[in-house]
Amino acid sequence: MAAPTLAARFTTLEVRRAGGIAGMSDKVAVTPDGSWTKTAKNGSTKTGKLTAAQLDQLLALTSDQRLGQEALRSQKPTQCRDAFSYVVSVDAISVAYVDCPADGGTPEIAKSVVGVIQEAGAL
Repeated sequence: MAAPTLAARFTTLEVRRAGGIAGMSDKVAVTPDGSWTKTAKNGSTKTGKLTAAQLDQLLALTSDQRLGQEALRSQKPTQCRDAFSYVVSVDAISVAYVDCPADGGTPEIAKSVVGVIQEAGAL
């Protein structure tokens, strides 16, 4: 199966984080202009905007064709307890992973997308 081709600019970008000791469930939606909205498990929301540099970095990552390849990989059960699981969705593709170093095979592009979102204060 061939990896999906990614556009130079995303139309929709969503990052979901779940798990941890507190049982978190957060969703961050990012618009093409870099505005973001975080919705927490309890329904509360927080908004913000990426810096120009963060948006440029995010655009480079979300158009990286390796992200399409990461969407095709199979995910094994995690070896970690109380780890965060993430789902990065860019337009029609999704990459899921658990942030557990013992699992190996971490999808580096998807993890970098999460890193930009965290750096922006959205997660």
